[in-house]
Amino acid sequence: MIKRYYRLELDLVSGMNVGNGENENSDKDLLRDSRQVPFIPGSTMAGLYRAFFDAKTQETFFGKELDRERLGQENYDNSLTDSKVIVYDAVILEGKPYRVTKRDSVALDDYKTAVRGAKFDMEILEPGVRFVTFIEQNADSQAEVDMGAAIAAKIKTLGLSAGGKGSRGMGRLMLAEENEAVKSAVFDLSVPAQKKNWLKFDMYRAEEPAWKVYDISKAQKAADASRGVITLRLRQKGGLSIRT
Repeated sequence: MIKRYYRLELDLVSGMNVGNGENENSDKDLLRDSRQVPFIPGSTMAGLYRAFFDAKTQETFFGKELDRERLGQENYDNSLTDSKVIVYDAVILEGKPYRVTKRDSVALDDYKTAVRGAKFDMEILEPGVRFVTFIEQNADSQAEVDMGAAIAAKIKTLGLSAGGKGSRGMGRLMLAEENEAVKSAVFDLSVPAQKKNWLKFDMYRAEEPAWKVYDISKAQKAADASRGVITLRLRQKGGLSIRT
């Protein structure tokens, strides 16, 4: 088995709300860890990564998404497949500052008019935050598609949108511009020396000697080839007032 690991640093470039379902501090509170620091769960990151790829690739590397009710419990259990790609939480780099604010919003009707009494607020993690996250792949051979590289290239090209109101530009994550934004480590467990190094590997240490800076330029070419860009030139015809 080949064990592939990737360490990615992501910059938050617009306000984000990954909610926890509670409303103690606002109508929509941020998800926080045991230290009360905001983070993005691995399940959310996995869903964002899956969306980069077609259905066949999703099933091959991320496992199948099955309809339990349609299949029945027994068929559902027998049809489940393990994911070859393990996705970790995205956490704020230790020691880095972050800022949480509250933002007001209102519900709109079909005519885009505010609904009376439908005002609410939400906690927002403000931009300028850097996250670190990890991807682990259990590959059958060196020839198997390197999903960590593919995901990093897609993020470099397209970015990510995590949390609520992503279609409106919130929760935008981009790969950090620094040369060390992506690091990788690969171990062939059939080689005793590499297996020994793998047993000592601590991916959470930024200075871990097994980490090597990864150049995603080659992988990015493939991601760019499938990218479509539409450019619009807009002209304002009426007055605009954005109230504070």
